[in-house]
Formats: sequence, C-alpha cells, structure tokens
Amino acid sequence: MKIQVLGSGCPTCKTLYKNVQDVVAKIGMDTEVEYSTDIGEIVKLGAMSSPVFAIDGKIVAAGKVPNNDEIESALLKANKIPDLRIVWRRLVIENGETCPRCHVTETSVERAVKKLSEILVSVEKIIELKKIEIIKSDFEKNPLKSNEITINEKTLEDWLGATAGKSQCCEVCADNECRTLEFEGIIYEEIPEDLIVRAGLIAVEYKPSNDYCNCSCGGNC
Repeated sequence: MKIQVLGSGCPTCKTLYKNVQDVVAKIGMDTEVEYSTDIGEIVKLGAMSSPVFAIDGKIVAAGKVPNNDEIESALLKANKIPDLRIVWRRLVIENGETCPRCHVTETSVERAVKKLSEILVSVEKIIELKKIEIIKSDFEKNPLKSNEITINEKTLEDWLGATAGKSQCCEVCADNECRTLEFEGIIYEEIPEDLIVRAGLIAVEYKPSNDYCNCSCGGNC
C-alpha cells in the first residue's frame, strides 16, 4: 500500500502528515507514509487544493485535514485490516495438550467470533481471530499470559473494566497459578462467550438490538 500526504509544506500539511503517521502506528501498519511538496505530483493526482491525503494514488481528502477516525477508517478499508483483531493465547505442551480452562475458553472464543460476525455483518466489520500457542518454558516465566484475550491490542479486562487474577489450575500447568477474570463480583476461570462478545462490541462502538443480543448484558452490550 502506498500512503501519501502532499502539500506546500505549510503547518496544515504537516499536521495532516503527523496525524496519518500516528494512525498508521496505532493500527499497526508496517507502511511508510510518504510526504511530498512536489506540486506536480498534486496536479498529477487531480487535486485542486492541498493538503492531500491519498492511498494507492486515490485521493481520500483534499483541502482539509480529516480527523483521525476518518483517516483510520480509510486505511482500514483500503488495507482490509480487521476492525476487530482478537488474539487468544494459551499454553500447549509437547503432546499438544492444554489445560481444561483454556480448552473451554477456546470454544467460547470461537462461538463469540461467530456471533460477532453475525451481529456486525450489517455494518461490514471485519473480524480476525489469532490463536497463539505458548510453550512451557515461556509459560513458566509468565503464567498469566496463558488464556489471555486481547481485542485491538487491549486486554479483555481493559475493555470490560474487569480485573485479571490468578488461581491454581491443573496438572498441565503444574504449580503455576493461571489467569482468571473477575467481573461484576464473579471470578471466571474459563472466559464466557458473552463477555467476549460484549468486549468486541464495545471495541467497535456498536450497540446491538435486543434481537441480536441474548447474553447476560440484557441488551446493553
């Protein structure tokens, strides 16, 4: 992807350049933002005013500084970066075995992604799920990374206003205390589907109708 900011070098142009750079960094794109003061390039793009924000040779905005949300939306649409980037980490030992709470949470994560896809299809949100295996030696250094769920680079606890805790788990985890989640006075060892759905909807600032939402939120996800 080619991302360009073009202008005369004025303060407004530099503001747009910095804003685009900030958004690119925020959403984790490994792409350089080009900055040019070549009037010939602006004319070639067909812009009548500057600054110009362009993606792959197509003008996104000209003569104004779009806000960061507009910049992010344009970049996500052009690059098809998922709107919801869900990452789940769990311990896997040599024989492929994992702990019981991670096994149950895996089912919850998969069901939550399916439900989020159904809810968000009307607003064309793209969802990506990554499962990351943690080997025993890394797990022993930081047991609380296992069964951790992040959505758009923030933990599930951050989205929900919940707290991460720990408790003794099983033979697979040995003497290590594994991750738990405390939310509204309840401690969860396995992460429920409805909490993952709720956090995902918060992340994309979407409020479903009661027809879609039948989780414990009572339609207030």
